[in-house]
Amino acid sequence: MTRLVSKYIDYLSGEKKLSKNTVESYIRDIHQLSEYLENLGISDLCDVTKPILITYVIYMQRSEKANSSITRSIVSLRSFYKFAVMSGYSEGDPTVDLEVPKSEQRTVQILNEEEIKCLLKFPKTVDFKGYRDKAMLELLYATGVKVSELIELKAVDVNLAECYIICGKGSKRRAVPMGEMAVLSIERYIACARSRQIVENQDDELFLNLNGKQLTRQGFWKILKEYKNKANITSNITPHTLRHTFAVHMMENGTEVKDVQIMLGNSSQSTSEMYKKTLDEHISEVYKKAHPRAVIKE
Repeated sequence: MTRLVSKYIDYLSGEKKLSKNTVESYIRDIHQLSEYLENLGISDLCDVTKPILITYVIYMQRSEKANSSITRSIVSLRSFYKFAVMSGYSEGDPTVDLEVPKSEQRTVQILNEEEIKCLLKFPKTVDFKGYRDKAMLELLYATGVKVSELIELKAVDVNLAECYIICGKGSKRRAVPMGEMAVLSIERYIACARSRQIVENQDDELFLNLNGKQLTRQGFWKILKEYKNKANITSNITPHTLRHTFAVHMMENGTEVKDVQIMLGNSSQSTSEMYKKTLDEHISEVYKKAHPRAVIKE
């Protein structure tokens, strides 16, 4: 079975040319199924039947996993078992006609302007970490890029004179404008911190750890949690929260949805509808609080 998974990894990376993060996500879903099967006394992934997968889906639902996570897991397993059949390891595909949970209608978690101001003021520009963290948070809020795009951003992809960055991969590479605060923070980070942190075999990425290597997603998550706690923000925010906040704040200030989508590098209709729903509900609450005759007073 280890051999099958190993070949599958090569297939995803080589023939399918999926990103490292996507491959890791697919394999993580397979390992989670393996752990579930071990508790049932099943050691071979190819011994799985459709009824077993149905119980696995029910198990994930009872574990209060989000429908989006369950759907992603099913997609991963479909890809794996399709490969197993194609490679001759399995005679049948147990994921055929396996139902995907309906996506829940939800709004995204965003920060209000006061929370953003509070969050951005906490990195203290007195050392390498402070300059770097300030620049990263300012850039995320200024551009709405994904955390993976942030940590993979190379120094040569930043044009401070013209106030934009180049991010994304392959055909999805795009230019994203950034504001003066983000530009200033990056300039100070480069001049006062990064340029003084030169180490042997230093990576080309803009944002580095103390060893001169590319910062990881987990590393950034810890950084965000640190400043969230310092700012006393009670919202359950994640690294993606700043991306959502950027999108909604831009639309609140008059930017067209299609233009926000271009900056985000996102063409998903469901995502734009999610942002619209969040914006509509947020504006409704603002109106109720602001207009003297919006709510009947008893």
